[in-house]
Amino acid sequence: MNESPIKLKLGFFLLKNPSPSQLEPGISRSEQIHKELEFFASWKEHRLDPIWVGITALQHFLQDLHSRHIEKELPMVKGKITALLAQTDGSLTSLGDERQTPGDIRVFLTRLSMKFHSLTQAAIDGLSLD
Repeated sequence: MNESPIKLKLGFFLLKNPSPSQLEPGISRSEQIHKELEFFASWKEHRLDPIWVGITALQHFLQDLHSRHIEKELPMVKGKITALLAQTDGSLTSLGDERQTPGDIRVFLTRLSMKFHSLTQAAIDGLSLD
């Protein structure tokens, strides 16, 4: 029984790193996988489940784990994106119609400056405008 405070909820994998002598001449990925499988195949006294042995098994496990995580989180991400799109659309709507030409911009700024002028004039005159 494992009394360690570290709990391996997802299990563990047996891997074999290449030795320094194998790294010096350079070892290809396929050679590394082959040597790793040979190494663990020589462990006749131990019955090893091939699902938990080798870099290839680890890679497949991590890909599956990652896919499950994405499937679980995707609806929440979609919801956040939808909410942000609605918020952004609301912000864009509050800006008013699009002003594409310099003339459109000029008209918008003229109207805005006239509203500002009316507001400041009312403040100077002591009037309350709703």
